[in-house]
Amino acid sequence: MIPLWVYRTELTLLAASNAPALFRHLYGLLWYGSLLRQWAGDSLAAATGTVRDLCEIGCGPGDLLHDLVQPSQQATGVDASVAMLRAARPHPLVCFQSGRLPDVPLADGSQDVVLAASVLNCVLDPLASLAGMVRITRTGGVVSVLLPTGPRASVGELMQDADRLELSGRSAAALVHWLRMARVVDPAEAARWFTAAGLQQVTITPYLRGRVIGIRGRVS
Repeated sequence: MIPLWVYRTELTLLAASNAPALFRHLYGLLWYGSLLRQWAGDSLAAATGTVRDLCEIGCGPGDLLHDLVQPSQQATGVDASVAMLRAARPHPLVCFQSGRLPDVPLADGSQDVVLAASVLNCVLDPLASLAGMVRITRTGGVVSVLLPTGPRASVGELMQDADRLELSGRSAAALVHWLRMARVVDPAEAARWFTAAGLQQVTITPYLRGRVIGIRGRVS
């Protein structure tokens, strides 16, 4: 069996040489793709009324939006990376735009659901970025983010998680690498961001054995 460090090295090199390929590779892993789809599905289900417009901030090459969007909807993917947007596959119901938080290039109150996975833990001003998401969300709409949460686990602890999830090889390595490299956020701190941004009905949902949280709120 190839040692874990070899897989982690491969992922590091891929991130440096071809970030869109890394995003697509991770999304193709069952645990990661399922995590994103479950969180996004829960977010859409929490919306009141019909969801016609949805947006993902930090969409990467757009694979999640491809899987989420329904015939009655219009989805917009926003990413700051030109390489990511170039790698996005065309879809008749998905458009892609260059942009970054907090100044998302979408009209005020234009979206029913706004999503961002592993974004607010990487920006300099999470509250300002969250305010940018709130700005483009309609009254009654949902803002939802996915965040790795602390305390930071050791490699041994994460390998135990991988075993419990029946992951091995590259899937286990990707789990360990992602959670070791990610900037973690305390759930209470994230909840304070949402409250400070004026969001109501703030809900925190644990995923991936509590290593990741989904937090969402409603625009009033």
